[in-house]
Amino acid sequence: PLRALLARLQIPFLKTAFTDPNLLEGDHHPARQLLDELGALAMSWCASADPDRALLRQIALIVESLASHHTDGPVRFDQAIEKLSSFLDNGRRRAEIAEQRSIEAALGKERLRVARLRVASLLDMHLRNTDPLPWVRQVLRGPWANYLVLLWLRQGEASQEYRDARRFIDELLWCDSPKVRQEEPERLRAARNELPNIFRQGMARIASHDREVELLAEQLDAFLSTVVAGVPVPDFVYENDPTLDLADLSRQLADAPLENQPLPQDVDAGMLAHLRALPPGSWFEFKREGEPERARLSWVSPYSNRSLLVNRSGMKVMEMDVEHLARQIDQGMARVIDGTRLLERTLSGLVEQLRQISDEAPPQSDQDVA
Repeated sequence: PLRALLARLQIPFLKTAFTDPNLLEGDHHPARQLLDELGALAMSWCASADPDRALLRQIALIVESLASHHTDGPVRFDQAIEKLSSFLDNGRRRAEIAEQRSIEAALGKERLRVARLRVASLLDMHLRNTDPLPWVRQVLRGPWANYLVLLWLRQGEASQEYRDARRFIDELLWCDSPKVRQEEPERLRAARNELPNIFRQGMARIASHDREVELLAEQLDAFLSTVVAGVPVPDFVYENDPTLDLADLSRQLADAPLENQPLPQDVDAGMLAHLRALPPGSWFEFKREGEPERARLSWVSPYSNRSLLVNRSGMKVMEMDVEHLARQIDQGMARVIDGTRLLERTLSGLVEQLRQISDEAPPQSDQDVA
């Protein structure tokens, strides 16, 4: 839609260029500033980011005021850029806030995934050489794993609280080892007194329901009491609890189907290198049913290299890794938009056309010159 509006500016630009050479030579000329701003808007505009067409209407009013200039005085590009800037300033702050929130949400999601992976790796390391009772395994991989994830996010792996939570795993698994626990009865009695309270305090941090926390703490107490007494453990420790099964960390780490992942041979290496070199702020266009959608590279995750793309309003359009983006471009479903400023790109194109015409022209003889 902006193509037709920009075409209307040819006459006022030509009139100004004849009388003011600074239009072509100086970056700070109001006409240059206006064209650069309109070029940036044309690059970023799509229907989904301007659903009520308010931006298009404002641009049309400004262009019409310039195109209808019929006096001998200068074309007032300075007034036009001032009106456009005033209109855009109203939305820029909102777009910045929306984009920052999109980045924070994407970063939070990435950190959560990393935390889950780290905790899952920790549990795998502890459980690799043990064979705990089903209930013990479920408690560690379910509610206690979620508590560890919370500590990782809020305080980090080096915090004392995280180390204490890891010690809970060691102690509970030790209590579940019949051959080992008989060697240290004092340690066993201390675990019987401490672990249920440690468990209650940890579960309170993840906002679990009080009744559910108390039930699990009572079950833990019952299990440890039988271990200390040397009598058979309760039947529930041999059964899989459906509620605990839903909280299992492995469920939260379910990966996308493999068929959705592009194979290495399906991705062009040159395109990958080009995309990885693109700076934040680069624009892309994606084919959609109806109107195409345009999105700007806003942020790249330091954890997974996934890219966050937002529209000109700062709202998230999609999150995508570079391999998927390269495959979409290769399939013709997306393209990179040239971010060169409009007038510079136009002048460069004209110079290149003149150079080609000069190269193709036959050489003149001295007689022709004469």
